[in-house]
Parts: sequence; C-alpha cells; structure tokens
Amino acid sequence: MDEFEEKMQSMHKPDISSDSHQLHLKIMLLNARRSAGIGVFLVLVPCLFLAGIFLTRFLNVPFPLFSTVEEWMSKKDNSVWIKVLIPFLLVGGPLIALAFNLLAILHFELNKAARELIVTIKAKWLNICISLLSLFILAIFFLYAVGENR
Repeated sequence: MDEFEEKMQSMHKPDISSDSHQLHLKIMLLNARRSAGIGVFLVLVPCLFLAGIFLTRFLNVPFPLFSTVEEWMSKKDNSVWIKVLIPFLLVGGPLIALAFNLLAILHFELNKAARELIVTIKAKWLNICISLLSLFILAIFFLYAVGENR
C-alpha cells in the first residue's frame, strides 16, 4: 500500500449514534401548502368584513348587502351562539391562520452544548403573506378595541 492508503486506514472513524442525529432533526409540523389553504379560508371572512367597513365608513360607498349583515350582527336579540360565533370568526380565524402558517414555516433547533436556540424560516411566500395579513387583521381589531374602550 502507498502512504495515502495507510493514512486513510489509520484515521479515526467517527461513531454515528442516533441520539446525536435526533438533536438535528427538523420536523415540519404542518404542510406549507395545506396550511396556506386553511389560512386563506380562515382569513376570508374577516377580510370581507373589513373591506365592507372600509367601503361604507371611509369611502361612503353604499353597500346594501353589508349594511344588512351589519344590522343583523348588531341586533341585541341574537342568540348566544351568534354572539360567540361572530367574534370567533373575525378574531379567532386570523389567529388560527397565523398559528398554522407560522408552524409551517418556522423550525426550531436547540443546541444544548452552546445553549443556543436556532430559528429557521422557510421562504414559503404564500405562508409569509398570509401570516402578515393575519397579523394585520388582528392589529386592526386590537386597535379598534383599544380605541373604542378608552
């Protein structure tokens, strides 16, 4: 054998254990395409509601269908289920969409030796856009609640 082969034979071979590989395993919690579809569905109703508010309140565009829905929502004699369902659709939908889309694009890795938490964001633009839209909707409702209850 020549000198190179002897060096290669005498080199230390690393021992691969499954425990060390499990630390680096990145599990995608949700499928990005499926969570984007769910996010679009969950954000649709709040977007339509905010578009109707914008058209009728700020642009003074008469929109009779939205006015009818708004009057129905503001009735005091609606059942308890309706009073719970409407805020759940308007605030809970974007909140769930935000959670689903963030779980699809964020990956966390904990390096115990270096005491580091490594966060990786996958560049799935549809998921990122839906997450930002959900944050925007939640911010609008939050600012409305704060401004209305001052």
